Amino acid sequence: DNLTHNTVSGEIHSARALLKAAENVPDIEMLIGKSALHRRLSQVCFDTAYLSLTNGDLDTGRHYLKKAWHWGRKPKTLLILVATKYFGALVGKYYSRKASE
Repeated sequence: DNLTHNTVSGEIHSARALLKAAENVPDIEMLIGKSALHRRLSQVCFDTAYLSLTNGDLDTGRHYLKKAWHWGRKPKTLLILVATKYFGALVGKYYSRKASE
C-alpha cells in the first residue's frame, strides 16, 4: 500500500510540475514543440488519472482526466471522464479490481 501511495504521489507531483512549467515558462511550446508538449501533458495527466482511479481516488482521477482531455482530446479519455461522472462507483470498482490483478 505504501509503495502504491508513493507512486501515485510521485505521479501527481510530476504532473503538477509539468503543468506549472507549461503555464509559467513563456517559450516552452517553442522549445519543445507544441504538439509534443500537448501529447506529453495529456499522457502525464492520463497516467496520473489512471493511478488515482486504481487507488480509489475518483476526485483526483476525474481532475486529471479533465486536464488530459484539455491537452489531448482523445476519445478514450472523454469516455472514462463521462463514466466517472455518471457511474463513479462502478468505475472505481473496475479500476480497483484491475489494479489487484
